This record gives sequence, C-alpha cells and structure tokens, in this order.
Amino acid sequence: MTSPSDAESLPNSIPALQELVATYQQELKMLDEKQKRLFEAEDPKNGIFFANEIHANRQEKNMMQVQMQFAQIRLNRLKMEAEPLF
Repeated sequence: MTSPSDAESLPNSIPALQELVATYQQELKMLDEKQKRLFEAEDPKNGIFFANEIHANRQEKNMMQVQMQFAQIRLNRLKMEAEPLF
C-alpha cells in the first residue's frame, strides 16, 4: 500500500510529472511483457510453473499502477490550477 508520504514526494511541476507518468507507462509495458513470457514458459505437462514469479509480477504491476494514479492525479490538479477560470 502506498503511504501518504509517497504521494507527498511526487514532483510539483507539470513537465516532471509528465515524465514520471511516461516512465510508469513504460515500466508497466515491460511488466506486461514479462508476465506474458512467464505464462508462455510454463509447461504444465512437465510440471514447470512460475506461480510465485507471476504473483510477484502482478503485485509489482498493481503497485506501479497506484503510483502512476497518484502522479496522474497530481498532474491533473496542477494543470487545472494553471488554467484561468474565465
């Protein structure tokens, strides 16, 4: 679970947050590719399973998604505050 201090440690500039979100998206893509490779490498007939690795990968992906959501929320807030009301 992400703590409030993790959310407070996010950058406070739009460009830095955009870069951070892009980095999270790349990391999520790599985690998806790793997940796919793990599933393809399993061979139930020969008793080859990667349940622990798949579970750890899913947990890492979930944590990454939450961190990306925090960054996206802060980015949206900063963009909204930067726009004039009228």
